[in-house]
Amino acid sequence: MNIKISNINQRGDTIVEVLIAMVILAFVLTGAYESAQYSINTIRNAENRITAVDIATNQIEDIKSWAATAPSIPSSNFYMSGTTASIVQNGTPPTTQNIFMYQIQAPILQTNLNYTFIVNVYWSDLNSNSVNNACAASTLSNCDNVSVAYRTALNPSAIVTVPYTELAPNALLTVKQSITSPNGQFYLIMQSDGNLVLYTKSGSPTWASNTAGTASTYAIMQGDGNLVVYTASNSYTWASNTAGNPGAYLSLNNNGILTIDSANGTVLWTA
Repeated sequence: MNIKISNINQRGDTIVEVLIAMVILAFVLTGAYESAQYSINTIRNAENRITAVDIATNQIEDIKSWAATAPSIPSSNFYMSGTTASIVQNGTPPTTQNIFMYQIQAPILQTNLNYTFIVNVYWSDLNSNSVNNACAASTLSNCDNVSVAYRTALNPSAIVTVPYTELAPNALLTVKQSITSPNGQFYLIMQSDGNLVLYTKSGSPTWASNTAGTASTYAIMQGDGNLVVYTASNSYTWASNTAGNPGAYLSLNNNGILTIDSANGTVLWTA
């Protein structure tokens, strides 16, 4: 009798062990499925990222053509429709390919006509923990995204000429800006190579700050009376050393001479 009871217990133990094994196997299979699904979603997300970069690149190509027309700058988020800028109404980005939303942030002014445009492209994050992982157009929640920045000057081929023969206190010349003598025979220009140069009308240089290759981007007639050439990071590369004369200004005369004159007309510096 004792032997029979022992056999029954052994069979019961075997059934329990089988059940435990089945539970463990179920967990393993579930984990394997979830891992495989995650891997598939990761691959699809990577493919979506490549597509998003292409969309952003196309938007930037349109920006290049649009910027050359000296357009009005949008004050809020927008997108490019061909080579025409369209304002994004209510902040909701347009969609393409039924998956991707895109918009360009309101441009950031860097110096004078140089702007930074940031193109953002959004799509549904397939590995989102949300039950409904669709990318929300209004809040951009459950979204993955790509951001591509592009900096350009508006109408960069044009030389913007300041219509003055003087540089007043706190006025500046950025790249390709110039002042001209009253008779039009001489001009002072801030070149893209970083050099501030005085030329005759025929293009012969007569004076220069010798700052070519220094990454200088603008010259300013400071309020303290000092004419200074700076880089974009505001490091100076040349100065007239005429500080201490508030109200002084730079003039280009008909004889081709540059002068910095004090507020009362005293000549402080010539070139």
